[in-house]
Amino acid sequence: MVGDKLKFKLKKNELILLFQIMWDKEVILGISESDLYRILEDKTLYTDNNGNYCEMKYVSQQANKLKQGHNSPKFPGKRLSEIFHKSFFTSSK
Repeated sequence: MVGDKLKFKLKKNELILLFQIMWDKEVILGISESDLYRILEDKTLYTDNNGNYCEMKYVSQQANKLKQGHNSPKFPGKRLSEIFHKSFFTSSK
């Protein structure tokens, strides 16, 4: 049976950044940016520092902070770059 929410072993900022990059690069099509954030809030869980799955809340505000570079002392893309090929995060569409 499929659960109601997708569980990711990623921190909140990493998960937001991953989906933002996929949306920016048009890997995800047919939805607005605000719909993307709503889907993340409604259908995904992230992992906290203790390994617990947590609800995604305030995704649009968090994404805005990430875009402006005001939120995370560690760039969440570093860990994502270790998981995915770096060109996925650096090349144009």
